[in-house]
Amino acid sequence: MPLPMSLKNVIEKAREKQTELKNNKPADVICKDCRNKCKSVFIDFVGWKTFCNHCETKQQQKLHQENEIKRIQREIQSAGLKGNLSFYTFTNFKADKYERQLDLVSKVLKNQNQRKGLFLYGSPGSGKTHLACAITSKIITESLGSVKFIQTIDLLLEIKRAFNSQEITELDIIEKYTSATYLVLDDIGVEKRSDWTFTVFYKIINDRYISNLPTIITSNCSLDDLDKHFDERIVSRIIQMCEVIKMPNLNHRLEKG
Repeated sequence: MPLPMSLKNVIEKAREKQTELKNNKPADVICKDCRNKCKSVFIDFVGWKTFCNHCETKQQQKLHQENEIKRIQREIQSAGLKGNLSFYTFTNFKADKYERQLDLVSKVLKNQNQRKGLFLYGSPGSGKTHLACAITSKIITESLGSVKFIQTIDLLLEIKRAFNSQEITELDIIEKYTSATYLVLDDIGVEKRSDWTFTVFYKIINDRYISNLPTIITSNCSLDDLDKHFDERIVSRIIQMCEVIKMPNLNHRLEKG
């Protein structure tokens, strides 16, 4: 069905107006904010629009940075870095006292193909937990994969709470820690020794060994001491999975103060 003459005229006039607008590009404009030259773009049925490339880029960068900060904060909470632990980073770690240890940590994190973990051991206050938290934060900020941080006593309590739960099982909790790309187990060896605790830790460590997933473990115990605390099977897995790093005999807590 042909268009009515009046509608045809309206369309033709609109096209003429569009062509006229397109041919009348506005004069160059200087951005009042950054004093750079603005760019004019013709948009159909709208006309010429002027915008500043420089400011647009800055706004996009700012938005990206804001979104990235929100992502990092969200993932730090999800990973399990609570309270003061979220402030333990490489930035406020006394690197001059731990050059060898930090060099080994850096090599392990950079060489993702080997899927190697870390076993950090030393006396209480030697900086193990700070370093473990810093590693967790780095994994998040560099988007290396999913990560879970848990202190071993909290892990055991979390599993025990599931005993009487109607919503979650012990295996659901264990699965959360066996499936993460990275797991950081802080302070293994401080918990009371029992067949049940051995079973829990062996299940988690062995499943991650089978899946070739990196695990970062801290302890006050050396591997020899851990062997006496648990069983040679756990120690054997740790040796196969992890680079073993002895922390200096320093009081990192006093150093920070």
